[in-house]
Amino acid sequence: MSNEQTLCADYLLALLSPEKETFVVDSTHWKAGLAGAAVVEAVLSGALRLTEQGEPGTRPGRLVRTGVAAPAVGSVWDEVIERADGQKPKNAVGRIGGASTWRDRAGELRDAVLADLVRKEVIAPREHRTLGLFPTPRWALIRPAARDAVLRRVTETLAAAGTGPLVERDASLAAILHASGALPKLFPEADRRRLKEQGKALTEVSWGSQAVGKAIQDVNTAVAAGVVAAVAGGTAASS
Repeated sequence: MSNEQTLCADYLLALLSPEKETFVVDSTHWKAGLAGAAVVEAVLSGALRLTEQGEPGTRPGRLVRTGVAAPAVGSVWDEVIERADGQKPKNAVGRIGGASTWRDRAGELRDAVLADLVRKEVIAPREHRTLGLFPTPRWALIRPAARDAVLRRVTETLAAAGTGPLVERDASLAAILHASGALPKLFPEADRRRLKEQGKALTEVSWGSQAVGKAIQDVNTAVAAGVVAAVAGGTAASS
């Protein structure tokens, strides 16, 4: 099931708490992670690639569109490719996640991904009002086995990190969950130091190609940096 959907869907499904019917991390974290998942999905699917040193007419380390179709159908995915094209991974994550624009682009991507999960009858929207007044989104998990399968892949990937070759898609998912600070929330009984070590070990994964590996590593660095910057900015604003 999980390999039939995008990395973004796997990411949001992993974050969805069955009890609270919302994400286990706040918007600062999931927006950066979702933007990173979108870029990585585009790279893994071949819709984007990272330019290398010495390519004529291009600067190295830029994501460029290849002409391959977007990972999923819809204007939101066309916009992901458009906003990432010609950008460094760090800038692409910021542009797609909405950090550099007034539009809630990450929210639009989230809604599109969740709508697809609703159509597949994996989740269902719920009516919820904070303080009985303000509508806030909630999603009930209709097929718990779908989320369990995603988390099982993450668990197996973390256990194997640093010991040998990994499945690129699963390693990418686990790395993005690590970069966006979600692993301790998903596995509260696990040793935090061990989780951190496993997450860091994912940066040493041997990818199918050097360019793909570089793009994914740059995205994970951008996600982690985006989370730190947003948290720091929020702290400063509230002090």
